[in-house]
Parts: sequence; structure tokens; C-alpha cells
Amino acid sequence: MILTLCIPSVDRRFTNEYIRTTLDNTNIGKICKIKEKDSYTRSDSKKVFVTMNVDTENEYQRQLLERLEQGKNIKVMHEEPYYWKMVQCK
Repeated sequence: MILTLCIPSVDRRFTNEYIRTTLDNTNIGKICKIKEKDSYTRSDSKKVFVTMNVDTENEYQRQLLERLEQGKNIKVMHEEPYYWKMVQCK
């Protein structure tokens, strides 16, 4: 299942490669594409949109998908104790 998620606020110092590596290590899905947009409110951050393929046969990925479909977010630890909140794009 193809899904697009948004990380609403990412510090500009984090590259696409860093974001991809971090997300690959979480097993939340296979990344197809990462797109960045400037933040409208903060010059030191950006929004990141991640298009990924989620395996609905994988129990962990299915639980994350259900959480997102309920309008909840998921948190991805990238630099302990810091994490990104990810939400489903509508």
C-alpha cells in the first residue's frame, strides 16, 4: 500500500540522506520518495513528505498504518532523545 507521510518540522541541518537512513532503520515501510518544502513559519526548519510502500502483511507496519488512519501520529527517534512526529497526508 502506497502512503504519504509528513514530518511537519525538521531542522534544516538534516539532509535527505540522513532522513532516509533514519527511516530505513525503523522498518516502517520501503521509501519511494522524499520531498522537502520550506517551512512557512520558521526559517530554520522544513517540512518533509515521505512516500512509502507499507506492507500490510507485516504486523508492525499494519499497526502503524492503523494508528495513522485513526488520525494519530507516530514518533521516530532520530537523535536520542529527539524524535520526529509523522502524520498521514490527506
